[in-house]
Amino acid sequence: YQRRDMGVRLCLSVVAAKGEQLRGLLIRVKDSHSGCHLGLLSTIQRVVWCALPLTCEMAVPSAIQVLVVCTLLSLTSVRAQRLLPRRLHFVAQSTAPNAHNFFFRGSLPHSSTGGLDFDSLTSISKFVASRAGVVVPEDVYVVDYSLLTNLPFVGNSKENFVTQKFFDKFPWRGEQIVAPVVGSLTSPSLFPASVRSAMLSAPSWLLNSLPHAIDSFHTKLQEPRSKPTLFYVHCMAGCDRTGIFVGAYMMRHMGSSIQEAWTHNVEACGRAPSVYTKNSLEWYCHYLQEVLGFSMQTCQLDVSTS
Repeated sequence: YQRRDMGVRLCLSVVAAKGEQLRGLLIRVKDSHSGCHLGLLSTIQRVVWCALPLTCEMAVPSAIQVLVVCTLLSLTSVRAQRLLPRRLHFVAQSTAPNAHNFFFRGSLPHSSTGGLDFDSLTSISKFVASRAGVVVPEDVYVVDYSLLTNLPFVGNSKENFVTQKFFDKFPWRGEQIVAPVVGSLTSPSLFPASVRSAMLSAPSWLLNSLPHAIDSFHTKLQEPRSKPTLFYVHCMAGCDRTGIFVGAYMMRHMGSSIQEAWTHNVEACGRAPSVYTKNSLEWYCHYLQEVLGFSMQTCQLDVSTS
């Protein structure tokens, strides 16, 4: 069971990080005491709150087989990504005194040939900001804020490596910060309020510790720097993982409701983000409301119009 536990957690992390749907792998978790069933994919750290002793019935009998299936799913779903101007959007700018920093979102900032497209990234960002009435100085320092994982073979280590290689060669132009985001495979509505509250109080209620990631980013955005700085937050397509990060930031630091954050994501991406993005934003909304004491009108997203 311990081997399966580890395999399942890694498997779910890998495929969720790719933003792909797991239709073929279903996990049924049964609490032998209370009969609590979850007929849905779930991360172990959430499921463990369902009860004390757990028994897992899985379609694949060993951790090795789980990882093989997940690897094949991930590798067959890889799509080439590049900088997409239509998905590059201005989000916010620093409000702290003497801080001249700008927050943008988008897709992988690479060219069609595979290298970091620094010139296009900065020029398009300045144009997009100008349409929002914001002037970005000509000479800016770029922080590539990558939400991609560095897992070997099935992660996005290659994309992160390419970006880092560019900044190693031109360190005066910017730097890369890797802060992986993994979507939530379960909805908070599946759990009783008491269980959900206990989960929200746990140190690692999300695989990627989203509360810490958002606050850490906000601190960096507000810090005075020697040069005006362009923070570019991205995943591969600029939709799902980016939608989680930006939506959470909007609720936490821009006073947005969960519905407003979702609408922004739909408009910025050109499509509705994945169910994992929806789940993650609902979890984060509950965190703001139940742990930090935010007044959120609702944490239930209406995606019927997306």
